[in-house]
Amino acid sequence: MQPSEEPAQSTRHKRNLMLTGFLLAGLALSPMAYTTINAAPESETRNSALADPSMQSALQAGRLRNFSEMARLLLPLAESGNAEACFRLAGLYRSGRGVANNANQAAHWALQAARQGHAGARSLLASLCQRGNACSDNVKALLEQAARDGFQPAQERLEALQKTGNSGVDNDDLLSLIQRGHLKPLQALAQSNKEQLQTALLIQDQQGRTPLMLAIENEHAELASWLLENFSGETLQLTVADQQHDSALTLALLQNLSLASGLVPALLQSGADVRHANQQGDTPLLLALGLVLRTSSEEASQHGQVLNQAVAVVKTLLDGGADPNQPNHNQQSPLLLIERAGLIAPLTQSLKHALLSAGAAPITASSKPVASMMAKDEQGLYEGWPELAVAAWQGEEARVKGLLQQGVDINATGPDGLTPLARAAWRGHPGIVELLVRQGADVSIQDKRGRNVLMWALQAPQPNQILPALMASREATRALQQVDQNDATVLLQAAALGNTAVLKQLLTAGADVGSTDSNGQNALQIAIQHQQADAVAVLLEFGGNPAHQDNNGRNALWYAADGFAMDAKLASRTSSDTSELMTSGKILARILKSRQSALMVADNQGHRAAERCVIRQSLSCMTLLTTHSGEKIHPNHLSKGKTTLLMLAASTGQIRLVRHVLAFKPKLDLRNLEGNSALMLAAQQGHGNVVERLLKAGANPLPRNRQKLDAAGLAEQRGHMEVAQLIREDAAAQNPLWKILGG
Repeated sequence: MQPSEEPAQSTRHKRNLMLTGFLLAGLALSPMAYTTINAAPESETRNSALADPSMQSALQAGRLRNFSEMARLLLPLAESGNAEACFRLAGLYRSGRGVANNANQAAHWALQAARQGHAGARSLLASLCQRGNACSDNVKALLEQAARDGFQPAQERLEALQKTGNSGVDNDDLLSLIQRGHLKPLQALAQSNKEQLQTALLIQDQQGRTPLMLAIENEHAELASWLLENFSGETLQLTVADQQHDSALTLALLQNLSLASGLVPALLQSGADVRHANQQGDTPLLLALGLVLRTSSEEASQHGQVLNQAVAVVKTLLDGGADPNQPNHNQQSPLLLIERAGLIAPLTQSLKHALLSAGAAPITASSKPVASMMAKDEQGLYEGWPELAVAAWQGEEARVKGLLQQGVDINATGPDGLTPLARAAWRGHPGIVELLVRQGADVSIQDKRGRNVLMWALQAPQPNQILPALMASREATRALQQVDQNDATVLLQAAALGNTAVLKQLLTAGADVGSTDSNGQNALQIAIQHQQADAVAVLLEFGGNPAHQDNNGRNALWYAADGFAMDAKLASRTSSDTSELMTSGKILARILKSRQSALMVADNQGHRAAERCVIRQSLSCMTLLTTHSGEKIHPNHLSKGKTTLLMLAASTGQIRLVRHVLAFKPKLDLRNLEGNSALMLAAQQGHGNVVERLLKAGANPLPRNRQKLDAAGLAEQRGHMEVAQLIREDAAAQNPLWKILGG
């Protein structure tokens, strides 16, 4: 039940009784009496910080890319007040190197360094504010100060900000829209201000991937097509390569034939480099041929459309200037790849004709594949694979039986550690999987990344048809408990994919619903983050624990509220459909219904589900929490930094959110570590309507923060003169002595 909102008249009455005494006691004190203590020049401070032996060890660990050790060495230095260590630690938290990616921790440590005059930290803090919207009004001031300190990146960012303004969507929101495939919100943003959206598209994530790359990698073909139709190749950064040296074009050819056939022509027309080679030296042409090989020969023989698509992609690349003779790092040319692939005759002939017509050099007799399957595989596509693995991958059941009769090693692995059974399970050949399991193939053998056969089966076209045969294996129980290099069990991986039939099979077979990964997250939390509403229901049915907290102290309710608030925020900004919002709302309702996730449980930063709703500026999220939880919100809860729910709401400038929090009768004048109250924060950011509402509720305008500034002074400092006047008039109206003494 929602509490009613009542102005805190009693609070104002008590404050006014003491006002005269406070003013008289402070009469001898004038703002002019306070002096600012200037920090040492940054260059001196920074050089001293860098000279610390522990800092040198931390930097050396970073140069060796041992970021976890770097973080371990930086932490005590940062806690002792070393500004450079704070700045470097903030960078690690921002990028997720060596520590869990955590924007709040990044902002915390950047703030510690910025307080000491570290220019780079000011710029980093501005960037974090810009991404998170929690302090967006402070961005320009932070950048200006960093630029005055001579930090060139801050100056460049300030110039870009002044030139382009606010795009209407921050980087995190844009990447979230792209990864989820939300086309309609982007279309709405483009319609309202296409030029500003163009600026927002000029970003890359931590792996160097552009928004277009993310759309392609997540197989959002419609979204990728729309981007290509509406924005230039320069805006979409078509010549940019990610950390694996893949471009948007090569990534399209690493997905599926349908997506590639639709996007390749548009990519080339927009200026994609048809001769760009990735880290393995594979060109778009080689990748296109590899895509053909990954398409089932049976499928190609049954559907002429698949054959036509495959040949069309190759011809499009050749017409666009692809070199038919350019080999990869293994000296494998396009024509040699086709010769050795063992494709059905019509497809082989069509592809060879296209390559030869484009100028491919004919293969000499000495380079033609020999009769032995193993000999040609060692030179080409299946280099290093056991012959049984090749047969299992290609779905040749008769050949698999023949090899088993010859006594070949059923569990032999290739260079990547995959067994024949893993190949068959991944490709989705249930008959071969059943045959290999009957003959004693081990489902618990793990590859070089720690993935066993059950995990590879999740990648099959229809994994629920593969898993029953694998569960009949003697090693199935052990395989259910094994973890990959990220400490994730097969159940955790299945939770992200959301296939309820698979989840039920795994849980019925004995998978541990309480298992956690390296981040301490259980299957329920993972399903929530991937918006798998039906999977959430299954996991709750099988005993998933909503009260479990991960390494960051977050429980299921925290993630459900955060996801719903994010979707609600996006929906409020755009005129998009509400399908994602409905899904996340369903998830939040299910978690609240479970009654096992207390509202008062806070994460390591002291943030509860309620704080996430407010940080995301979502009134609908707060309303769901307060109407369906059956618990009190406890508005005076302090997160790290002694920040309250009212302070967060006041900082957003969202008046309806502030009114909602006021309805819980919070203490109005609590102050954070900087000495700022909710009124001060609202005044500082110029939120006049919020300031007016807080004053009406009884907020005290008199206290000063650690910088010796009151609410009116903070407003004046940022140029919000009307807000400052509003505060001073309120103070004078409540007690005339305030005006007499000069405020």
